[in-house]
Amino acid sequence: MSAPKLYASHVPLAPLSRLFLGIGSAVTAITDPRRGDMVAAMGETTAIGPVLENIRKRMDSDIVGKRLLEEKPRISNETIDRKWLADLPEGTLGKHYSNFLDRLNTSPDARPAVKYINDLDHLYVMQRYRETHDFTHIALEQKTNMLGEVTVKYFEGIQYGLPMCVSGGIFGGARLLRKHRQELIDKYLPWVVEQASNARFFMAFDWENHFEKQLSEVQKELNVARMKKQQDELTGFAENIDDLANRLKNALNKLEERKAESPDAPGNQLGNSQQEKQPTPYREKIGKLSGEVVDSNPYSRLMALQRMGIVQDYEIIREKTVAVVGVGGVGSVVAEMLTRCGIGKLILFDYDKVEIANMNRLFYQPNQAGLSKVEAARDTLIHVNPDVEIEVHNFNITTVDNFDTFVQRIRQGSLTNSRVDLVLSCVDNFEARMAVNMACNEENQIWMESGVSENAVSGHIQYIEPGKTACFACVPPLVVASNIDERTLKRDGVCAASLPTTMAVVAGFLVMNTLKYLLNFGEVSHYVGYNALADFFPRESIKPNPFCDDNHCLIRQKEYEARKASETIDLEIQEPEEEPVVHEENEWGIELVDESEPVLSSESPNNSGVAEGLKFAYEPAKKDNVSGDLSPAQAATHDLMQSIKDKLVQEAQKK
Repeated sequence: MSAPKLYASHVPLAPLSRLFLGIGSAVTAITDPRRGDMVAAMGETTAIGPVLENIRKRMDSDIVGKRLLEEKPRISNETIDRKWLADLPEGTLGKHYSNFLDRLNTSPDARPAVKYINDLDHLYVMQRYRETHDFTHIALEQKTNMLGEVTVKYFEGIQYGLPMCVSGGIFGGARLLRKHRQELIDKYLPWVVEQASNARFFMAFDWENHFEKQLSEVQKELNVARMKKQQDELTGFAENIDDLANRLKNALNKLEERKAESPDAPGNQLGNSQQEKQPTPYREKIGKLSGEVVDSNPYSRLMALQRMGIVQDYEIIREKTVAVVGVGGVGSVVAEMLTRCGIGKLILFDYDKVEIANMNRLFYQPNQAGLSKVEAARDTLIHVNPDVEIEVHNFNITTVDNFDTFVQRIRQGSLTNSRVDLVLSCVDNFEARMAVNMACNEENQIWMESGVSENAVSGHIQYIEPGKTACFACVPPLVVASNIDERTLKRDGVCAASLPTTMAVVAGFLVMNTLKYLLNFGEVSHYVGYNALADFFPRESIKPNPFCDDNHCLIRQKEYEARKASETIDLEIQEPEEEPVVHEENEWGIELVDESEPVLSSESPNNSGVAEGLKFAYEPAKKDNVSGDLSPAQAATHDLMQSIKDKLVQEAQKK
């Protein structure tokens, strides 16, 4: 029989069930270490009572560890201030921890709750181990790649004796590439064994009370020495910097000496010439848009839309503010297009950095690798159009604190410190889309969503007006509907395909829909799809789901229905004014006569035999023997018959 349920998340297991779960989770965790749920299950089901009891006793024998067991402090988003951590000075433990979480796009709450521990005394031990695992990485200065994880697992296995850590180190090391495996054996293992044996017991250390200390101070308290490789690298780097500084200083001194010796030397004249020549700005800011067609006017072709009657007032685009979430393959092109169109203000959100792997897409350049995407985008866009105000935020909007900042910028991010005009979602994951959806539903903010498929040959855009159209949660993808953590679907060595063509097409659709919405011309599309294989562009309109899981969406639906019900329908029909028909003069003397009015003429009624409304330019001459009441056609026939008759009479007389 299984044990009784001891705490909220507890899942009591019978011994046989525990054995099967332990074996299954161990196999899955070893073959795929990114399956965090299986790693957690393996850790708990293999953490036998004596091992956890030994950890608890070691904590209890330490003055700090004893206090931790008594007070049971937690490390979560509720107990630590992420914003405060991010603002700490560089080099502090808290700053390292903040950067660690941001780099992995995670949070303290991402660690799963303990489920399978059947002893309340051991419950906190296992929970504390999970919440402090990240600090072990930071203290040992080990990355979260395979080699770093294996090193940390060996350390924890030696210090804690947890079966999961021991097996993780052994089997993880076996999965390393030959080069890394040899490096593990030669460098990492000797070092980590020494540190784990000599260092203070990590489970009995109150990490949360040392955030403001420099990491080097914390390492001294823990009796952890940096790996010799890291020390050598830092020492060599410092020596190189000093050497470079000295060489540069000597070169400058020699140059000054040469200038002093020969002030009229050609090289010195060149130097003076370069100093006198000031760099010219790319262009000055333009106060008012102009349609003047000159080479120096970047807005002439945009203002032509107004001259041609497409847009009523193009200049109002400079009053608009658009927030772009995600500045990757689609978002960066969207930001560039809006900048070239002269948008008033752009607010860019992204937490990622530019990588060489991004060079198959548009916008970014290899020399920007390593920069944050929002900073690189701003540096490029302000040179494209200095009239556009650009605000950037380098963070992940899905975390609690950053989400609040994101919502606040939606409310007050415009040029007038009021609500933004539009939010554009250009992200590549469902978690971020749901965050944008939640924020816009709460704020009743109109937004547009976009996406490109993993095979890079299809994409879509969607206009979302809370209450009127379906939100992202109304018809969620299968991954979202099934409540699956999409991060568990990613595999090492496997990435999604991407084509600059597809992303440019989707970005073009999104910006065109944005311009139509902001400048009020054309028809704003609710949904446009793109299938590159068949050049197929489906266009749909999706109604909201009355059973949507988002409560704010349901509230917006009721508000929209109430607005529709209160609207009065004006059926007043105005008769179009009739304009008189004006016909230009022509060389044939053709005239148009209004058939609705009688033609007033002093002449006799029309008996010319032609259609009504037309008349001969002149009347044929009438003969005396033709009756005045004959038409010209009748008179001509009469004359012909008379001439035939006269000839017949003459021939008869000759006979």
